[in-house]
Amino acid sequence: MAAAAAVAGLTDFLGNARIRAISNAWKHMIGNIVAVLLALITFGCATKQVAKRQSGRGVLRCRS
Repeated sequence: MAAAAAVAGLTDFLGNARIRAISNAWKHMIGNIVAVLLALITFGCATKQVAKRQSGRGVLRCRS
């Protein structure tokens, strides 16, 4: 359901210049992008396959 909402929101944001003219819409879109990125990082760490590939290097470290 979240993926469907994200696609609909992105379509509205990119498809309508009046929406992009609203400053709160930009803040909302940036917040959504940050939330999706954090969710993807968390999912990647949870699968442990990504944690093994990182092998302790980089900024983000997944703990097993």
